[in-house]
Amino acid sequence: MNCQIMGLRVDHRRVNAPNLQKALTANGHDIKMRIGLHQPGEAGHGDDGVILLQVSGGAGTANSLLQELNGISGVKAQLMEL
Repeated sequence: MNCQIMGLRVDHRRVNAPNLQKALTANGHDIKMRIGLHQPGEAGHGDDGVILLQVSGGAGTANSLLQELNGISGVKAQLMEL
């Protein structure tokens, strides 16, 4: 069994989060786990964040989601297979 983990870097969360949230909600049936991290109050980084996803549905599903998320302004996503 392969495990698809996706890491997302979100710049300017307050501006870019609504579009990201729409994409994550639309693909929610393919997301088994979601963890959100941010550094509140850290100089220059309080508005940025990191999200970890475990994606179900295999490599094709994960790659499709990866392309969609990388198309959102302020989001950089990378995929790791374990």
